[in-house]
Amino acid sequence: MAKRPAARPEAPRPRGRPPKLSRDAIARAALQIGFAEVTLVSVAEALGVSHAALYSHVVDRADLARAALDVLYAEAPWPACRGPWRRYLEREAGVLWSLLERDPALVLASAAGGMSPGALAHFNAATRVLIDEGFAPEEALLAVDTVFDLVHDVFVRGQQLVASVTGEDADEAWLDALDRRLRAPTRRAVRNPRRWFERKLKIVLDGIAAGLAPATCDRDEGGAS
Repeated sequence: MAKRPAARPEAPRPRGRPPKLSRDAIARAALQIGFAEVTLVSVAEALGVSHAALYSHVVDRADLARAALDVLYAEAPWPACRGPWRRYLEREAGVLWSLLERDPALVLASAAGGMSPGALAHFNAATRVLIDEGFAPEEALLAVDTVFDLVHDVFVRGQQLVASVTGEDADEAWLDALDRRLRAPTRRAVRNPRRWFERKLKIVLDGIAAGLAPATCDRDEGGAS
């Protein structure tokens, strides 16, 4: 009678409870890895779970980025939601810039698919501050949207320009093509994008004060930055 093949020993089961997954835990793992390097596979490995297990909480990499952005939004030191409107928007913009500096690759990864729930809630709160200061709803929306767009657009473009003059493939040929009177100030702007942003922000806030702020607001308040 033929002998039956010996049964394979069962693989030992991991001891302890399986790791508890949540959208927040996944987002924090992604932030720890950094969005320049993160993938759903790397997050799963960091959490000790299967790649497929993540899909109950995040849809794709863009959704993962929005979840991570929500974590940063929840923990950022935002100013109190009250006026004066100009000082409030200046501080909002400064905190948002610092938040993007935490992980520059995150802002690009989160751009697809619209605003995250946390970002949308914060946008609503910021707009309400201006409405409470006497702005008409449409003017409040325009002012906040303009300032938030300015932060994102200048930050992203600043990262690209900084890489063009400091990265491994740095090439300053485009700077040399400028009018010679513009080269030095352009280099200063590229080397210190936050300061350049702050100057742009002042121009935008001056425009909001002149064209959108209600007459009841003290338009000169906080004008110097």
